[in-house]
Amino acid sequence: MKTITIKSIVLLASSFFFISTANAVLINGKDWRPIIETSNISYNQMASIYDVNTGILLDNNNTIIGQVNFSGYMWASIDDVRNMLSTYIAPVILDNINTTHQQVNSVWANTILTTFGANFNDLTLSGTRAITRTTVSTNPDHNVAVADIFNIFDIQFDDIIRTNQIQLAHVADPTYGQWLYTTVVPIPTAAYLMGTSLIGLLGFSRRKKLQLTA
Repeated sequence: MKTITIKSIVLLASSFFFISTANAVLINGKDWRPIIETSNISYNQMASIYDVNTGILLDNNNTIIGQVNFSGYMWASIDDVRNMLSTYIAPVILDNINTTHQQVNSVWANTILTTFGANFNDLTLSGTRAITRTTVSTNPDHNVAVADIFNIFDIQFDDIIRTNQIQLAHVADPTYGQWLYTTVVPIPTAAYLMGTSLIGLLGFSRRKKLQLTA
């Protein structure tokens, strides 16, 4: 009979922890995927594997577009992105009414671009642009909500966050990525799960040992 060892118990219990990817961006319990990993993919392509109402994958066996694997990721709505970006510009809050924010020579613009990766660059500015699962029109092509951030190199002009832009659903543009995140299990919850699992498995192991020696 196979013996349950302490090592195997620890390995099993550790599976309750969320292991973040090396490039992930943890904000308010969500691990956001860098934009530059998902460029040149259209809304329609994303909608072929995601439920556009919930952001959940339609089929866990169908998670790849081109060379990009979306397994484990939720597709964000424009509200998800506004809440996340608001953490960079607090106390300012982005919402359906306050959809943009501007500031001369800001700290947040370069921070966001460094964090998520810039997928748009020229001599005057650098930016990150990505689409959400939120549509803003019943047009057959679907106008899709986009959130973008630009760091303007000329300090006389404002850096800007915009969450009111649109992109046609069928257009796959290399200067657009996707806003995606995974939900992180809070550490107290993960620790509780691991602790109760260890206690349960250790108790089971001890019981089996007593039965074998009886």
